[in-house]
Amino acid sequence: MVRVSTKAMSKRRKIVISIVVAVFGVISVWGMYLLDGEGRLRAACDQADRVVVNLNVDPIDAQRVNNLPTLPSFEVKGRRRVAQLLEAIDLQFRWPPVTCACYGDMLFEFYEGQTLVTTVRCFHGESLAWQGWSGQGDLTADGQAALQSWLRANGCPTTEEVEAIMDEAWGTRDATEEPGPAEMSGE
Repeated sequence: MVRVSTKAMSKRRKIVISIVVAVFGVISVWGMYLLDGEGRLRAACDQADRVVVNLNVDPIDAQRVNNLPTLPSFEVKGRRRVAQLLEAIDLQFRWPPVTCACYGDMLFEFYEGQTLVTTVRCFHGESLAWQGWSGQGDLTADGQAALQSWLRANGCPTTEEVEAIMDEAWGTRDATEEPGPAEMSGE
């Protein structure tokens, strides 16, 4: 039997503890960076002076193939109003990231002057997608309510109203669904 001195065991324990603390510290710092989605989005839109709430979220080809009507867009001007929208966004991220398969209900297009800064896609008033995140960020209950309130206060339809507009314009079939046999045969 090999005996290990108490001094050597103590040294190993210190090394292991140091490694665990270092790894935990790196994970904590990196995790805060990854999870601060709202902060990174606000920084990206810091100079935005208007936002266009675009209801035409389907790709142009899908609109043409599915014979979808063009829906209205709403322009909201002013840095204060843009900042209010960004403040309304309160997210909780899930791991693993969740991604909705639809195109979403609306697209927020942030502009600085005539330059498109970035876009954020909204799904059912419950989650948002932005290229700076992995997957979609779920809006908290407060974030959902604040988003609907911002939309109403700025003359835009709420996400529920958008879904009703889409149902009326497109019928009840989800635009991402393939046509059924009856629809294909023209019956």
